[in-house]
Amino acid sequence: MTIEARTLQSSLLGVDTLRHIFAATRPQEWVKNTFVLAPLVFSQNAFNVQLALKSWLAFCIFCCAAGGVYLINDISDRYRRRFCAWD
Repeated sequence: MTIEARTLQSSLLGVDTLRHIFAATRPQEWVKNTFVLAPLVFSQNAFNVQLALKSWLAFCIFCCAAGGVYLINDISDRYRRRFCAWD
C-alpha cells in the first residue's frame, strides 16, 4: 500500500469515527430542545437578532449537553453489560 493510500485510509477512518460519535449523540432526539426557542417566539421577539442568537446558542448548548449525557450513558451501559450476564 502506498503512503498516499494509507493517508487517505487513515483520514477516512477519522471521518468514519466522527460520524459514529455524532450518531451516538442521537441527533434525532434534539427536536425536543427546540422548546428553548418557544419563549423567543411567544414573546414576539423572533426578529430581535441579539435574543435570537442567545436562544440559538442555548439550543446548541442543550444539544451538546444532551449528546454528552447519551454518550456517558452508553459507556456506562457497555461497562455494566460486560459484567452482567442477564442483560
